Amino acid sequence: GAIAGLAKVVSSTGVDVAVSMTASGTYYNDIGDTGGITFTLAAAAAGAWFCFTNVTGDDWIVDVDASDKLNITASAGNKITNTTAGNGFCIYAADTTNWVVYSVMGTWADGS
Repeated sequence: GAIAGLAKVVSSTGVDVAVSMTASGTYYNDIGDTGGITFTLAAAAAGAWFCFTNVTGDDWIVDVDASDKLNITASAGNKITNTTAGNGFCIYAADTTNWVVYSVMGTWADGS
C-alpha cells in the first residue's frame, strides 16, 4: 500500500498531459521519454500545487488556462518552456487566476 503523506509521482513518456486540479500535489517528470511533452493545467483553483522536472532534456511546455497568469511570464495565458535535463520547478495557485512559480532549477522561458 501507499505510505501516507507522500506526493503522487507521474512519469509521462511522450504523451501530453492534461493536469486536473484534483491532481494537486503531484510531481510530474519524463523518465523514459524520447520526445517532447506538453503539460496543460486546467483553470487554477486556489491552493492547488504541482512540481515538474525535465529529467531527459526533451522539449517541455507547461501551459496554463488562457485566463490564468504565471508570475514569471509577461501575459495571461502564456506558457513556459525548457529543454535542459534536470531543470524543474514547483507551482501553486495563489487564487483562481494567478500561478506562483517557486523552487526553480534552471531557465524556463516565456513561450507566449
